[in-house]
Amino acid sequence: MSVPEFGLKRKYTYQDYLRWSDDERWELIDGVPYAISLAPFDVCSIKIYSKRV
Repeated sequence: MSVPEFGLKRKYTYQDYLRWSDDERWELIDGVPYAISLAPFDVCSIKIYSKRV
């Protein structure tokens, strides 16, 4: 299984989690999979860093 199948009334295990694709980020809490969004790109951090260099 590449990603969790939703709509199924089951709890997923860590073994299920290990079989999911690495293309998407997931976390497993109490057997329920949650998609993790990536943090937005922080332009302010880049500006601060570029002033130090």
